[in-house]
Amino acid sequence: MKALFVFSSRAYKYKGKYYTVNLTPSTLHKLYFPYCEQLVLCLREKKVDSVDGLTYAEDENISYECAKIDSSIDFYLLKRPLLERTIKNAVRKSDYVIARMGLSGVIAAKYARRFHKPYVCEVVGPAYENLFYHSSLGKIAASYIEKMVKREIRKAKYVMYVTEKTLQKQYPTQGYTVGISDVEILNYNPANLENRINRIKNYRPDERLKLVTLGPVDKVIKGQIYVIQAIAELKKENYMFEYHLIGGGNPEKLMDLAKELGVEAQLFFAGTVSHKKVFDYLKNMDIYIQPSLVEGLPRAIIEAMSMALPCAGSNVDGIPELLEDEMIFEPKDVQGIMRVLKSLNRASMLRNSEFGFRKAFHFTEDEANRKRKEFWENFIKENFMK
Repeated sequence: MKALFVFSSRAYKYKGKYYTVNLTPSTLHKLYFPYCEQLVLCLREKKVDSVDGLTYAEDENISYECAKIDSSIDFYLLKRPLLERTIKNAVRKSDYVIARMGLSGVIAAKYARRFHKPYVCEVVGPAYENLFYHSSLGKIAASYIEKMVKREIRKAKYVMYVTEKTLQKQYPTQGYTVGISDVEILNYNPANLENRINRIKNYRPDERLKLVTLGPVDKVIKGQIYVIQAIAELKKENYMFEYHLIGGGNPEKLMDLAKELGVEAQLFFAGTVSHKKVFDYLKNMDIYIQPSLVEGLPRAIIEAMSMALPCAGSNVDGIPELLEDEMIFEPKDVQGIMRVLKSLNRASMLRNSEFGFRKAFHFTEDEANRKRKEFWENFIKENFMK
């Protein structure tokens, strides 16, 4: 059985082979392969000159049918016919479709119905906000795509959400649903909590706490500028923090802001880091902070929690489902970030470390597999075992 997975992200092509940032073959096998023999990914293709920070994402059962589209104007306007044609042909050749919502997913769902192919909609974040904060063209397209996404989800017989409640309220359906993240914690080790507790207990008041955020450093949507503004204000009150940023993109704007505010010595840019090395990096951090303006269910927070790292984040989408109330601030709220950071002490960090580590258990392999198995078995039974 051949499944087609369609979404709007990029696949990076280097010397005829495809690479991705987060989607490894092992992850794809665990998510989808018990229910198909072949998986075809239909993404946007971008040619690159280096694979630093990328993962080779093909094997004998995973292949790609990509549209050569990079820029937003090509995606939404100039090469829209190419996108439609690529997805249409891929849907026609598949047995069923996994349509991650967004423009590409909406197109895939449309052609799945036209060709009478069973399909599943995946909802991983709010369409409007993701587009509105992405680019100038995204602001124009946001309302239009949001309406299409809501329409497709209402029609869908099967929908997977990455949240337990938040996205279900925003994008309701009458179909069969499950709330399960695409994040799987494979190394849920009690030693992570023990090591974190020891680190917190050994913390000295004269040490600078190390904050960390994972995500592109050139996307306004990730909200790092508000953390930089907060640590600049805190510096005036003699609260000193380091801020470590892991992620690709050009950091020039963030560095310029840090210099303007006099905190450039407190910022550290790691660039793109492989998924395996991220966990090593997190071991040496003190607080994970997710200041996003929009987010589905953030993989990075869950992974940080699995390392027993105390976590803070903005009050958007799926983030509050993961955090204690005292660690939540409003998006763009510099004063709110300052409040959270000033409240940190040994007792609160120990409490949040243990809270997050327990929360991460719900994303361990066994728990995730149980929910996923039930969902896909229902889908296969209804569509292929009549």
